[in-house]
Amino acid sequence: MNFPINKKQLEPLLDLSTVFHESNSLFLIEKKDEGKTYLLRAIGNQILGDCPDMNVLYVRSEDFVEEVILSLRDGTLDALKSKYISAKILLIDDIQNIDGKRISQCMLHDILSIALETKNRIVLSSDRHPTEIQDLNYSLASYFLDMKIVDV
Repeated sequence: MNFPINKKQLEPLLDLSTVFHESNSLFLIEKKDEGKTYLLRAIGNQILGDCPDMNVLYVRSEDFVEEVILSLRDGTLDALKSKYISAKILLIDDIQNIDGKRISQCMLHDILSIALETKNRIVLSSDRHPTEIQDLNYSLASYFLDMKIVDV
């Protein structure tokens, strides 16, 4: 698929890929089926092109939720948390799908808290603004609202 992308809209994303940019978190909003996944993967590829040894982790929110459920069942939540915290760049696609998933939201809150303290970069994509994501715990919503929000 080929998605038309306005270069002016991409500037904040390219700034993020320089790794030392002052903003370490980005919340991308784009309508459903208009290229969020493509854009998120392009960011990851840009970063890896510039810094091939960088630990970049891309995950769909549905897969993250599934990993949390399996880790909870297997007693490996600490290992899962370590996996995500070790990523210097964490890209999570379709974050709106975490609505109503309380345990996954708590895990994500912990991950974001540590990642942002350690100056790791976070990029989330969603088809809606953080205030429009239903059943999202307050502290996680607060993290999302503190991110640089870009409506693509």
